[in-house]
Parts: sequence; structure tokens; C-alpha cells
Amino acid sequence: MMEVDGYSYNQKLQRVFFENNEIELGPKALKLIKLLCENRNITLEIDEIIEALWDEPKSKQTLRSLIHRIRQMTSSELIQNINKFGYKIGLNRNPL
Repeated sequence: MMEVDGYSYNQKLQRVFFENNEIELGPKALKLIKLLCENRNITLEIDEIIEALWDEPKSKQTLRSLIHRIRQMTSSELIQNINKFGYKIGLNRNPL
């Protein structure tokens, strides 16, 4: 289990919780969080993330929209943007 600002990701259940209450996220959002958690010590490139999430080419805007929706439902700190490069999970606090 990993935690950021009261949000936790249960790898076994592949679910996100806030203070032990499940946050309902769609399959792509959960897949992205899983990918970022599995690579929590590195920043993943935008194109690498897009390739991992979708079977067909998608725009960078599609990924940004997904991240925006995740941030609206969770915390703006959950997914960190590394300017013009990629994203990483915001585990700078209390990794479990």
C-alpha cells in the first residue's frame, strides 16, 4: 500500500482509497495509477505512458485530460507533472 496526502493505493485490490473510503475511478485511471506506482522511483515519459494505457495512438491531450479527471477526484499532489517530460506518482510523503 502506498499513501499520498491521505490517499492510498492498494496494489493487491488495485483500488484507490481516501481515509479508508474507496474512490471510484475508471479502469484507465486505475491503470495509470498502477503504472506510476509500479515505477514510483522514476518519471515516466508521456509517450511511454500513452503506449502503456492505450492500444492505439492517443494525443498528449488525452493523457492530460485523464490526469485532470484523476486530480479532480483525488488530490492535485497524487500525480506530479515533470514539465515537458512526463509524470510520476507523488510519493514524496509516507510511502508504505
